[in-house]
Amino acid sequence: MSKKNLLHQAKHIIKNDGSIVQLLPGQRKCPVCGTQDGGIKRWSFECYDMVVCRNCGVMHLTPLPNIESLEHIYSNNYFNDQDQLHGYADYAAQESLLRRTFARRLALIRQEMIRSDSWPPQHVLEIGCALGFGLAEVQTLGNFQLFGADISPQAIEVCRQKGFQVSLATVNGCVPEIKDRNSLDLIYMFDVIEHIIDIKTFLDWAFIHLTEKGFLVVTTPDMKSLENRLLGRRTPSIKIPQHLTLFDIDTLQKAFAPHFILVRHWRDFQMVGLNTIWNRLRHIFGRAPKHEVQSERGIWFINGMRLFLFRATSQETHKPLSIQTPSAYNNSLGIRAL
Repeated sequence: MSKKNLLHQAKHIIKNDGSIVQLLPGQRKCPVCGTQDGGIKRWSFECYDMVVCRNCGVMHLTPLPNIESLEHIYSNNYFNDQDQLHGYADYAAQESLLRRTFARRLALIRQEMIRSDSWPPQHVLEIGCALGFGLAEVQTLGNFQLFGADISPQAIEVCRQKGFQVSLATVNGCVPEIKDRNSLDLIYMFDVIEHIIDIKTFLDWAFIHLTEKGFLVVTTPDMKSLENRLLGRRTPSIKIPQHLTLFDIDTLQKAFAPHFILVRHWRDFQMVGLNTIWNRLRHIFGRAPKHEVQSERGIWFINGMRLFLFRATSQETHKPLSIQTPSAYNNSLGIRAL
């Protein structure tokens, strides 16, 4: 098989030195609950199936790529992937558009934390900080002790050159360099939770390191959104093999319990250039993406995702605090889900 053909198969990536690496399969288990019965097949892709877990209802990839394969994906041209096999064609060129997307999300987070008398946070962590665009936007909101983490050594180096304090994250989303328990007031992760291979391990880590009633915020595809239901297996929310777990509102809440309770969620919008929209349409119709020069001009685009704001439950009992039953807590803040 030619190198050109290998480049268009989800089971291969190109390393920085130009060599081709085959992604090896790992375990056949649910990334959320660990069930190993294979699940109910929803869709089949080359080398992988997307299944629904019989135990927790989460949609997930099987088999999961092994840990070494995942590390290869994010360590080799992930932010400058001209063939767009597993990464971004040119992430840096999208800085202006991405920062506007992140600014909108952070404004919603700030608004809700103000309403619950939790603003400003003292210690903030972004997991999956990429090239630091989200960290730069957080800096505009206040003088916080700000940390970042990413699995990509390239991303870490870029962020450190910009002056950010950034550490290496594991494939589970944990940050080993952060040692102090109950030290973080806010952890946010944009477009990351679906990449994590062991959700429970991450949630245990986040719960231990957040302050009591600290916030955990994620954006992720909502597989019950109208656009994702209409597109089915063709939706851009499915990226093989990076997106390991796909949630909807119900399965995400179930996965995050009992450590976290959902405070509010919003339909997500993304500022994208017209060339990005064109490539998403090509994805929908099964065509390979085309690399084009990124434009500074963009439009707000519904992306089939939601922004979810969770609050940690009591560290002592691992049960929701008395004011944090879903309806009572939301009513006390005068808020509702959009």
